Amino acid sequence: MKTSTVAEFEQRFYTYVGSAFDICSEIYEQIVAAPQENRVNMFAIACRLYGRVDSDESYEVCSSGISKDSQNELKSTYGEIVDTLFESCLKRAVASNLTEEQLYKMVWESVVNNSIFDTDETRKFALYYVLIDRRVPYFRIERGLSVDNKDYQAMIRTLDHDIQKMKFVLAFDFEQKTQEASNLLDIILAQPDYQSQVVLLARLVTELKKDKNSMLMDLLKRIRE
Repeated sequence: MKTSTVAEFEQRFYTYVGSAFDICSEIYEQIVAAPQENRVNMFAIACRLYGRVDSDESYEVCSSGISKDSQNELKSTYGEIVDTLFESCLKRAVASNLTEEQLYKMVWESVVNNSIFDTDETRKFALYYVLIDRRVPYFRIERGLSVDNKDYQAMIRTLDHDIQKMKFVLAFDFEQKTQEASNLLDIILAQPDYQSQVVLLARLVTELKKDKNSMLMDLLKRIRE
């Protein structure tokens, strides 16, 4: 395989076509073929662009040579390990307010190049499992407002009227999503202080996740039937 420059590597994401694993396999091979000083930067590019830019599908990747059965075995054996390592990196990054570049360097060294993954196959899988994670790409964020559970429950009781109003808005069938969003935003912005806004938004997130999980369960039920 011809070694790509960083610019050529970045451009490939706008041309790739192939299975997710095969594309990630090629990404891994391009990164490790590059000079050591370019690898973390290329990994960061992959995290930012993989699956998130439109491709003209002009470049079909070669098969990784790793069968579907082998991919499933890799997931069964190493999937939870990759998740645990990646989760640890993310928690450390948020706790320390690390930059995107610092996080990607940590993940490249602590996950993809971890000695646990001692073959090209396992390292390709580790890269693949990171790139398909919904928490990629990473963004530098603050730890956020922390509210004691007792205080949180007391505020929930105080905000019950607005919580019920938000639930009604979520249940109502608006013609446009912007109408739904603007009603929800108005309820939140009408709160007297930042902490009340945050608690109300936390309840909104809970309701949205609940609906998402419910839809997922319905889908799984239909699949089983």
